[in-house]
Amino acid sequence: MKLGIAVVYVAGGDGDGLLRLHLDRIAAHTGVPYTIYAGANRLRPDLRGRLAGRPDVRLCALPATGARESAEHAFYLERLMAEAVGDGATHVAALHLDSFPVRDGWARELAGALSPSRPFAAAVRDAEVDRKPFTACLFAGAEFVRRGPRLLLTAEERRSRLYRRYRRQHPHHPDSGVGWGLLAFREDLDWLRLERSNTAEDHGHFGSIHGDLVFHLGAASWQRKDFPSRREPT
Repeated sequence: MKLGIAVVYVAGGDGDGLLRLHLDRIAAHTGVPYTIYAGANRLRPDLRGRLAGRPDVRLCALPATGARESAEHAFYLERLMAEAVGDGATHVAALHLDSFPVRDGWARELAGALSPSRPFAAAVRDAEVDRKPFTACLFAGAEFVRRGPRLLLTAEERRSRLYRRYRRQHPHHPDSGVGWGLLAFREDLDWLRLERSNTAEDHGHFGSIHGDLVFHLGAASWQRKDFPSRREPT
């Protein structure tokens, strides 16, 4: 197994401490050969330098985009995942700067749960109002990534009858990850849902652990702080 971990690095606030924790936890809990494919186009120079100095990180030269928020993240993440597969990764994970594994063997466990009829695993931000795959943790085999699944929907897809059926059955916010959800719905594929496992903690989606495997702090690079239940699903 050769794991490619794709991460779009955009840091605000205490980005230094968060980056250290993120990198340390990946190194501590990932017991298979791995490389972090880092998109750092808008990362602070000091943090970019820290990434460049690590042997487990490959800083990727990515084209710039004027898109922001979810569209920017999807633009970079799709290219990072494709680069990992092109570099020989057998499996690809996507994480955020503020997400990281919390248990040894996480990558092997996720890889072992995949099959042709269940080609990927993903965090679920909220099982009631945001049931789509969430990019704080995506995990898939190289074969699925080679298909080039889009993280966001085109305008035509959002107008389609198929998408209207999908969103009725699976309420969600149409940000990055929804494209994987619609693809699975269209092809009647299963996917492993990593729902919040620390449900006794009353804090919305901040500080969530997904599937007892991956921690996500939540909104580390966003000025706005809100909760999934405060927003209406589309």
